[in-house]
Amino acid sequence: MNDLFLNTTSWDLEIENGDFKTVDGRNAIGQNIRQRLQTIVGEWFLDLSIYVNYFDNFFEKKENYAIIESELKSVIRNTPGVVDISKFASSFDGESREYSVSFEAETVDGEVKLNEILRG
Repeated sequence: MNDLFLNTTSWDLEIENGDFKTVDGRNAIGQNIRQRLQTIVGEWFLDLSIYVNYFDNFFEKKENYAIIESELKSVIRNTPGVVDISKFASSFDGESREYSVSFEAETVDGEVKLNEILRG
């Protein structure tokens, strides 16, 4: 798998030596997982199946962490190239409305370890 590299802070394409920077293998799969975790339902009109349902599951007065974790794991597992999730941990900070997720995923190109902060 080969893809255009996206800066993980700004989500902008990066140019290196006058050409677009690319990413491949497990790094491309990891980038794809990050993109999917940041996509809100209905945001990407070309593929409405790629999303996290933040409105129904995250922005409730009383969050259901089992449903949230299940949805995040589903998004990760359904990313092309992901074989399985070997480790998964998450936590929610109610004051900052940040949901942190750390996981290790087995992919067709090796292991991917990610720590993501999802903001509500």
